[in-house]
Amino acid sequence: MILSDKKLFSIILYSAFVNHKYLTPVRDVWEEPWVIGISAALTLGLVGAIVAPIIVTAIIYALGFAAGGVLAGSFAAWFMSLYEGTIASGSLVSILQSIGAAGLGVLGTSISSGFGAAIGIIIGAISGSELTKYLSAIDLNSAEEQILGKLVQIQENNNTDLFILMPALLYNDTILECFFDTFISSSLFANSKLFRFYFKETNLSKLKSEEERVNHTAYNLLIGNFTESRVKYIFHDNYLVGYDLNLTDFKSSNPMINLLVEIWNVINGNVVINIDINKIRDQISDQIHKINNQINDQIHKINNQINNQIHKIDINKVKADINKVGEKINEQVSKAVSDINKVGEKINEQVSNAVSDVNKVGEKIN
Repeated sequence: MILSDKKLFSIILYSAFVNHKYLTPVRDVWEEPWVIGISAALTLGLVGAIVAPIIVTAIIYALGFAAGGVLAGSFAAWFMSLYEGTIASGSLVSILQSIGAAGLGVLGTSISSGFGAAIGIIIGAISGSELTKYLSAIDLNSAEEQILGKLVQIQENNNTDLFILMPALLYNDTILECFFDTFISSSLFANSKLFRFYFKETNLSKLKSEEERVNHTAYNLLIGNFTESRVKYIFHDNYLVGYDLNLTDFKSSNPMINLLVEIWNVINGNVVINIDINKIRDQISDQIHKINNQINDQIHKINNQINNQIHKIDINKVKADINKVGEKINEQVSKAVSDINKVGEKINEQVSNAVSDVNKVGEKIN
């Protein structure tokens, strides 16, 4: 998994607050074009795809479609070579290059015409180590986590994502609305489908006095996007202290958003982050060692089986059987010799008879 829900929402919310000038960034990375593409997407009415510009433009950037042009030796350079120098306006390469240079906002209302095909190509060619490098660049550092924590704190607990809304966010209508808009726009990309929003306020009288205003903003945004049956109030001593949201089996009515969610699920489930070559080498060595041990075990088992079979053989019985066979062979040889001798005697007798007959003929001739 590239990003946990906590990291995912932290990046998205921090970026949204920075883009709306509610927070002051402490790093220049938030000025990068592939990060700025988030606010550009919002101005185009791409609510619901707010998380996608960070992820998708990072992929495109990692593949070599950078702000300064196509990087030599990259996937982008190879892909452009297929066009033999002629890059038509509106082609896939043109779209990818535009996103790399200026973020998702450059696509305008034509996003549906070539975006799906572009992402399909990208996923097939993605390089995990390059992608994670760019996503790691926007992973919040400790200072940024503290800054974000003054507005909202995010926890993961028992398959539920918990958002603790701090007073600075809770009592500011503009920031509160920005929070829920951003959450609604990115919630479908989370691994969890259960969410809890808890109001952090020790002064219950203050919370009670602000209850109607907070509920008007938060609850109406939630039920306006997810239906009332999915949202439940949380009360404590008759004080409204939060909401539970269940998005199990929920899908957006926007096919483009569902496509982006599926793409993100593929990417977030298959790309390895923080690749440790030494660890991989050790894992391979362990596997080889295990295979060698398995082979040696098999050889040892075979040797034992052979030895067991040898031990089961009765040598004396084998010798007795061999002797019996030898006796039978000797008997057959003796019989054969006797038969040969008898034949020899018959031949000698016939030869003697023949000689006698010849002598008789000779005598008659004489």
